Amino acid sequence: MLLSAVGSQEPATLNDVAKVVGRGAPAVSRAVDVLVRSGFIDRVADPNNRRRLAMRLTDEGREFLTRPSPSGMLAGKLERLAPSEVRAIERAVEILERAV
Repeated sequence: MLLSAVGSQEPATLNDVAKVVGRGAPAVSRAVDVLVRSGFIDRVADPNNRRRLAMRLTDEGREFLTRPSPSGMLAGKLERLAPSEVRAIERAVEILERAV
């Protein structure tokens, strides 16, 4: 969600991103620190205000956003199953949950 917010607001400020995701700036700042260390976001000095940092997605961050999510792929496959097949999977999950 943060990567999408940064990408949609580029060059994004911390307050821009916090507003989009509906979280406080301190929480967003900590999450952004992790994304910077992971190589998904770069922070650069804002050319219009040197005291402010602007965030941009790295190439790796952009690539990550375009990857299909495993849960999305699974949901698409489950939607194509017949109702009886879905019930069989639900039953199998119930059995596995009891076994654990």
